[in-house]
Amino acid sequence: MKYALIGEKLGHSYSKIIHEALYKKLGIDASYDLIECEASELEAVLDKLKTGEYQGYNVTIPYKIDVFNHADDLSSEVIKIGSTNTVLDKDDKLRAYNTDYYGFIDMVRHYNIDFKDKNVYILGTGGASLAVKAATIDLGGKYKLVTRRIDKSINHADKITYDDLENIKDIDIIVNTTPVGMYPNVGISPIKEEIAKRAKVVIDIIFNPRKTKLLMDANSSYDGLYMLVSQAVKSDEIWQNKKFDINMDEFVREIEELIFWIHSEDYLE
Repeated sequence: MKYALIGEKLGHSYSKIIHEALYKKLGIDASYDLIECEASELEAVLDKLKTGEYQGYNVTIPYKIDVFNHADDLSSEVIKIGSTNTVLDKDDKLRAYNTDYYGFIDMVRHYNIDFKDKNVYILGTGGASLAVKAATIDLGGKYKLVTRRIDKSINHADKITYDDLENIKDIDIIVNTTPVGMYPNVGISPIKEEIAKRAKVVIDIIFNPRKTKLLMDANSSYDGLYMLVSQAVKSDEIWQNKKFDINMDEFVREIEELIFWIHSEDYLE
């Protein structure tokens, strides 16, 4: 069996490491590839994937909404969210799922972060932000999407600008779903340091690096690796059509060790 990740730039990705570690752990005969493509190539890549060479694939920045529009069939959470990150190729049809939603909820529960009745400011308006938005609602939080600009001719009651965010004094939770600060463009943050420090809780779903500038500014350790591993396991459960008996905390620690040794080897080279 073959699976893959589709994205524009995948040099930062740990997905191959995570999925193939899971296959080894569970004795699944499968492999996982990384498929980079430009936006102009996406439709051709998706058409090729429909030939059956791959039994399923994940989707990352910036194609989560595009692939949602390309799928033949949508799961209930995808219909609710409006984006996908996981596709199952079955009976010549592409069925879309969103495991980011489950991964984010698992991460929030792992860190014991209380979203109930909290004001949650979600940085970004891409596919990942839509999953975090849906999860925030289901966790009992009140959300606003934070974007660079708003079309004043359209009613956007659920959106504010970054300038608006600067003027909010009482910030419960900030969640970054943008790629700002992700490898290789480290050392930058989507918001000013004083805003990060003002928030009671800051979560960055970026996982490479583990400690982004945003998290350093906020003195927070809520990075995206747990979410990444959790959503990957959920994707494989969909592809294998079975629930895995796996200790998620233990598996995340195993992935942390793998990543540490890979980075150590890169440094020594």
